[in-house]
Amino acid sequence: MFHTPGYPDNSLFTLEVIESLLSGRSGRLYKRLVTEENLCIDAGASNDIRLHNGSFQIWAELKNNADPARVEKILLEEIAAVTKIQPSAQEMDRVKNTIRMSYTQNLKSLEGISDRLAQFQRLGNWKRMLDYPDKIAAVKAEDIPAIAAQYFKPEFKVIGLLLPDTAGRASNILSKDTAR
Repeated sequence: MFHTPGYPDNSLFTLEVIESLLSGRSGRLYKRLVTEENLCIDAGASNDIRLHNGSFQIWAELKNNADPARVEKILLEEIAAVTKIQPSAQEMDRVKNTIRMSYTQNLKSLEGISDRLAQFQRLGNWKRMLDYPDKIAAVKAEDIPAIAAQYFKPEFKVIGLLLPDTAGRASNILSKDTAR
């Protein structure tokens, strides 16, 4: 987990694009950890936008025999890659289209509209929901590494593990490398 700024900081829209780059079955984390390495059953990212401060979480659900240290190493490699290499034009198109489609689908029902209105009102003004698609469309591939490097600093990460104990019960183990 990494600390992110409050809404309406423009870097949040770039972080939304990064979330989609990493998440879903066509995302980088799923491809690497589930498809290629066969270590996990799922993996992804979540950009939690808040009015004052938010967070960006990266997660993986490990298979029973997977080594948590190896999965953590791969997650950190993928984070480092996002901070150094900009996505291809094809990847950016896929991600932006996915975000736009999801946003539009959520507005097809009264519940979806009311949820979106409430979300943006909680962030200060419901009218900002009208700008969201344009803000996502304005994100450029060359913006990705700089914004990722700004917020995904290894010294500011918080890592949490949920592992079974020897008795088979779930237990929380939280290691905090450094707090911002």
